[in-house]
This record gives sequence, C-alpha cells and structure tokens, in this order.
Amino acid sequence: EDYEGQLSVDIRQLHAVTGEDVAKWTAKHDFNLILTHHPPLWLHPESLELWNSNINPPERFDLHLFGHMHDADQTTVGHGASSPRLSYQSESLFGLEKYDQKVERSHGYAACRLTKVEGGTQITIWPRRLQKMIWGYNKIIPAPQFELVDEALTISPRRNAKTASAGTQLTLAASSTSNFPMMLEPAHRLLQRVQVFLPNSPAA
Repeated sequence: EDYEGQLSVDIRQLHAVTGEDVAKWTAKHDFNLILTHHPPLWLHPESLELWNSNINPPERFDLHLFGHMHDADQTTVGHGASSPRLSYQSESLFGLEKYDQKVERSHGYAACRLTKVEGGTQITIWPRRLQKMIWGYNKIIPAPQFELVDEALTISPRRNAKTASAGTQLTLAASSTSNFPMMLEPAHRLLQRVQVFLPNSPAA
C-alpha cells in the first residue's frame, strides 16, 4: 500500500530519548543528528506540522538522515530568512526496485563528516552507488547525480558554532539499511576507519 502522506511521528518519541529536555540534551553535544526511515513528506499533514515546529525546527539538528526512497538526495531548505534545515537521503545498501515486472538493483551508501569551523558546522558527504559498467561488472562509484568536488559534496558553514571548538569532527557512514558494515573505498583512508551500526530497536 502507498502510505505517503499518512505516517505519524510524535514529540513523545523525541522526549523519550532526550530525557524530556530536548534543549538541554542538544546543548551538551557537539553535533546533533536526527534519523528517520521515511522522508518528512511521507508524514500526515498534522504530523508534518509537528515535525517542522516541535521536532525539527531550524538550528536544533545539524543534519536529518533518512532513506526509504532507494535513491540519494541532499536538500537545504530555509523559509523566511530562518536558518536552513539540512537533510540527506541515502541510497539503500541492498535495495531492489520493480519496474514492469523487472527487478532493478539499487545499492549505495554515503560517508559523512561534520566539522566545527569558524562560523558554523561544515558538512562533507561522500555519496557512493553501485554502477553496472559497460563490460557487465559492477563497481562502486561516486554518485553521478550530484555535483561533486573531489568526489564529495560539501555544505559550509551550517550555522553558528555552539559548544564545540573549531576542528572538532564527527565522521560516519550511512545507508538506508542498518546493521551492515560500510565497505569504503581504498582512496579514502580516513573513511576506512569508520563503521557505524544503526540500532534494530524500533522508536519508542
């Protein structure tokens, strides 16, 4: 069934993981990320309003990570001169899509680094996807749908720095499928050291 525009999210889910004090919880961290499976547009209009006003208002989270759509995308959205919300939609690590009874494989992942710099948070994303080459074999390549510089997408600065000093970094790997180690390319020695596993437990 198509549940686009029908899903729900509740502020109690956020309160459950932040000790009932979201402002205090976010203030004590250098970086704050929010992770969902579906994109916000799959929420019911009432839940989408709650998401924008009480769960993910401008400047609360550095980045929203989600998947489900089996394709990669990055958006930066601001309204009325407010600080923009940043989001990254990751490809599925082991995805299958059906078109006209044919199965099309869609595989990909992204490595991401957040760095505190003067004036805000710099976000660097290395999106990767599996591409079938002309001779029939598959190869992980930089995602061709992005305008990349040095094989990466950089957004900088994000917003005013809070508690972290310049140079503080967080590096992670992500896909829309959890609990699989990310096989990172040899050219990026920094990223080879990064493996992040997402929990299997459902949201409270």
